[in-house]
Amino acid sequence: MAKAAEMASVAATPKLLWVRTLSGAVATRVDPRGADHVLAPASSDEELGAAVLDALARSRYVGTDTELGVEIERVRKHNEERLLELAPQFGYKNARAVLRSMKFCPVVVMGKEILFRPTRHTGLEHWRYLPEEFVVRLASPAGEREVGRATRLALSRCTE
Repeated sequence: MAKAAEMASVAATPKLLWVRTLSGAVATRVDPRGADHVLAPASSDEELGAAVLDALARSRYVGTDTELGVEIERVRKHNEERLLELAPQFGYKNARAVLRSMKFCPVVVMGKEILFRPTRHTGLEHWRYLPEEFVVRLASPAGEREVGRATRLALSRCTE
């Protein structure tokens, strides 16, 4: 089996930080078997960094179309259920309200670097990568505090 690239996503609203594992091969999706951390925006850099590092460590290779197809359906259902749980927990009227103010930043380990890819929010569940000059790069391995700080910097570059 091929080695999985380490991938995670960080989503942020004014009321929460949501760190999840991404898995796949060519296409990647949130992995319902991976990490799923919900933190307060005031969480320390160490707490945020620990959540990101855990999500990266739990990323896995999902290589076949059949396996990925099964995962996509599982992910869709998991995301819907999770958003329905989070909305009232954080004072949002519904799942759409959570998504409306959400910033999204994929994180990937490439060689000896951790890349944080800021995005622009283009639709309710759609984001586009910002140009390369917005990418935050951090040498890997890195400590929790450094990863937390890099995550916050990348999120500050995201646009709604």
